[in-house]
Amino acid sequence: MAEKEESSESSESPFPIMSLPKDIIVDIIARVGRRDHPTLSLVSKQFRSIVSSPELYARRSVLGRTEHRLYVLLHEYMPSWKKCLYVLRNRRLVPIPTLPKSGIFVAAGSKIYAFGMDIAYTRKAVSIECRSHMVKTLPSMPYMLTRAASFIDGKIYVSGNCDYDGNEVSMVVFDTETQMWEAEVIEPDIKVGSQIRCSLVMGGKIYLADYHSSVFYDPKERTWGRDEMLDSKSWMGKGACVLDDVLYYYDASENCLRVYDPRRGVGEW
Repeated sequence: MAEKEESSESSESPFPIMSLPKDIIVDIIARVGRRDHPTLSLVSKQFRSIVSSPELYARRSVLGRTEHRLYVLLHEYMPSWKKCLYVLRNRRLVPIPTLPKSGIFVAAGSKIYAFGMDIAYTRKAVSIECRSHMVKTLPSMPYMLTRAASFIDGKIYVSGNCDYDGNEVSMVVFDTETQMWEAEVIEPDIKVGSQIRCSLVMGGKIYLADYHSSVFYDPKERTWGRDEMLDSKSWMGKGACVLDDVLYYYDASENCLRVYDPRRGVGEW
């Protein structure tokens, strides 16, 4: 009798979770952080399959278990000039040599969109699926606008110079839901600097900046405007970033971090 019980116990799986239905296993693994997924994939072939499956990604989205991932485009000048896109994993920057190495990049949900890759004047556009790093070719841009891009309300606004002499700035819109370009080209009704250096989203508005000043476009109101208080400091093109609708930049001349909050009346530094 003892021998029979011992045989029964030895035949059981060392991982009781494996006896559960697959959808329950997916639900359990979906609650585990992405940093532990490589370890989970070593448990068994079934775990490895689940970790890399689209079902797990979809379930994590439903559970609100999405996580941010940091991508960095690094330029190496010595010993040889080259560029590569890196992703931060377990406190290390890991190179992804198969991803685009140039162009205007903008994050939208679980994808990164890149415009105007390879050469300076091109209408090429692609999307990068961050989960699998698969690159998909998108419909070409209506015009070769490769100065700046911003994502807001499901759409990407790409800005640049429509003409080759660089005097006119225009904006085209890519709908991330339909994966198509909108037919209309947005033309500013105020003077915009020809050498656009950066594009930021703040307070529901898109800010375009050149070397000296900036303008903003309100997609909901379809209007253009200026913020004189914002332009009272030289933040343009100096690594400025927006967090919770507040602009931050390092002022090297004064050796300090400056903050701009447009929600305080007409704005305040």
